[in-house]
Amino acid sequence: MSDVKPVLDFRLMLEIASREGVDKGIIIADEYADPRWGLDIDFDITKSYDTKPQSSKITIYNLSRQIYNKIYEEADAFRLSCARGENTSYVPFFTGYPVKALQVSKQTVLTSNQGFMAQDANAGRRGQNDLQTEITLMNYGFAKLYTSYQTSVSSELVINDCITALGLPKGNIDKYEDVELPAGYTIRGDVSTALNDLGKRCGFKWNTNDMKFNIYAANRDDIKTYGVILTPDNSSTPERQDDTFKTRVEVIQQASKKKGIKGIKATHIEKTEKGYMLKTQLLPFMQIGSTCRLQDFGLAGADGDKYVYKLHHVGNNYGTECYTELYCV
Repeated sequence: MSDVKPVLDFRLMLEIASREGVDKGIIIADEYADPRWGLDIDFDITKSYDTKPQSSKITIYNLSRQIYNKIYEEADAFRLSCARGENTSYVPFFTGYPVKALQVSKQTVLTSNQGFMAQDANAGRRGQNDLQTEITLMNYGFAKLYTSYQTSVSSELVINDCITALGLPKGNIDKYEDVELPAGYTIRGDVSTALNDLGKRCGFKWNTNDMKFNIYAANRDDIKTYGVILTPDNSSTPERQDDTFKTRVEVIQQASKKKGIKGIKATHIEKTEKGYMLKTQLLPFMQIGSTCRLQDFGLAGADGDKYVYKLHHVGNNYGTECYTELYCV
């Protein structure tokens, strides 16, 4: 992989909402951080159109015990925002829930290394004595829905009911096939399970990146254009990702024991293209489901407009590392 020259001219702001309300929470931003305490932030964030909850991590250095306790006891949601240069406004690029709010008790949410370090010899640098608070986040909370539709119903109506249960606004909504669901269609339990079933029926993938509900159409006929051009000047050489295969069973004839009809099924093996991965400069505002253009790499099949299905952002606000791994097909 070729080296990528990072662009480090950006600022971070981490907003931590309390269960008592956003105004009762905490804000950690570059302009608010006291350099004596080295209040710096690392982030490792994954966004994908995968419907499973995606785990990300934010590390905060040298928190005071008071702030650490407030986060541990009251934190409800975290929002990380980024701004380029000195005179631009912050724009959110990741929102997540602490793992403890999702009832995953076996995972450690915060490390035991809390407190602050007021040693002059260690001010302004990242060293082995820095105290880290690691916070594991997921991109959505779980919701449940219990309902049954007495008459046939459109999938669009059921999807809207699921979105309402999640309590999120709509974000990116690609065009998908609206199918008619039979009378008696029932949802019992996790909304995510119902949405996965609807996604198979209607040909879409979904997630809740950035505190919004998003739908990504499998046919990609209505994808959004972003306009990012990736070249050897700003990105690494595209790495081909392994192709995978999946089995799809098609029912040709429905079985009926009462009528003596034997069921007939056909099995299809379908190839799933994984496309390419490029390491490039930090692109915090890039969206899943948009397009990018690969240009001048000279690899067969690599150049051209590509669909972005996964983003991995890594960086910090003290200028030693920042990049985005972009996955496209």
